[in-house]
Parts: sequence; C-alpha cells; structure tokens
Amino acid sequence: MDTEAPVSTTFLAELFGVSAQAIARLARAGVIGKTGRGQYPLGPSVRAYVDYKIASEAARRGTGSSDRVRDARAAEIELRIAREERKLISLDECNSCVDEIIGTFITMLSTLPAQITKDIRERQRIEAIIDAGRQRVSDKFAKLSSNLISGEEPDDDSDEEDS
Repeated sequence: MDTEAPVSTTFLAELFGVSAQAIARLARAGVIGKTGRGQYPLGPSVRAYVDYKIASEAARRGTGSSDRVRDARAAEIELRIAREERKLISLDECNSCVDEIIGTFITMLSTLPAQITKDIRERQRIEAIIDAGRQRVSDKFAKLSSNLISGEEPDDDSDEEDS
C-alpha cells in the first residue's frame, strides 16, 4: 500500500473519527497537508494528526513545570486556609503564648514560699526547689523551641527529675 496515496476528506474524517469540517480546519491550521482539492496524503496525514493529538494532550495536561507551579499554588492555598481557620499558627505566635502561660505560672510559684511559711530558712529551701524547677522548664522550652526552628525531631529523653 502506498502511504503517500491521496485520500478524500470524507475518508480521512471517518478514519480520524472527526467531521469533514474538522479535517478542513486541520488543513488550514497547517497540521495536515493537501495534495490537491479535497485530497490528503494518507501516511503523512495520519502521522501529523497523531503528533497533533499528542501535543494537544500534553498542552491540556500541562508540562512538568506548570504541574509544579500548580502544586505549589495549591499548597500555598491550603496553608492560607489552615491559617485562616486557625489550624496553623506561626512559631512566634506559639512561643509567645507558651511564654505568657509559663510566665503566669512562674509568678504564681514565686509567691508560694511566702504563703507557705514565715520561716526564712524554709522559704529559701522552697525557693531553691522552685528555682530548680523553673530552670528545668526554661531549658526544656529552649531546647524544644530550637528543635522546632531547625526542624529536628524532639528527643525522647524526659527530663523528669522530680521525685
């Protein structure tokens, strides 16, 4: 079979599963070439149409680059929605909240020795216990905050020295 043999518009339309007008549009767009009035070379027309369909599908789906851009935009939108719904907060906002809570708690602990006893030595002993606890909390907060900033996983060691 001669692949260069000319075929009619109707034959090509039936072969491609499109209308005769679609064949004419493809010819006007330069996708397929004509050999004469209403005549098209079979082999080159089929190859050109297949290439055209592949290119159209690739353009419709987008290139790898546009897929990455689309994915990045989707991720950005998801993050914005999470922030707006207060499911996601900034690290600074979280640290500020924890600082305020811990500060209030430490202030309350600082008043305990005077509330517990009038004996100066006993107050000093209680204050030393509270100061040691306050230092452990401060160290743990600094370590966890640093891990969050750097993206490291927190250690599993639980600094529970309170017996």
